[in-house]
Parts: sequence; C-alpha cells; structure tokens
Amino acid sequence: MATHLLTLWDILVSAFSLFFFIAYLFILFQVVSDLFRDQEAIGLYKAA
Repeated sequence: MATHLLTLWDILVSAFSLFFFIAYLFILFQVVSDLFRDQEAIGLYKAA
C-alpha cells in the first residue's frame, strides 16, 4: 500500500500558488474599485 507524503517541494509549490492567487485577486479588486472610484468616468464607460 503506497502512501504519498507531502514533500517540501509540494508544500512550497502550494504556498506560492496560493500566494499568487491571492495577489491576483487583490490586484483585480484594486482595478475594479479604481474604475468605479474614478469621478471623470461616466455611465457606460464604467460598465465597459
């Protein structure tokens, strides 16, 4: 019966993947919030 133990490499890859996924979500949220905060942009420009 073979058991797969987590190696250090598996843990590091998972940690970096999680970090980059959270960073991507953070940047995406910043871009969207910046679009809706811009007072010069109006109506359909914000939606497009």
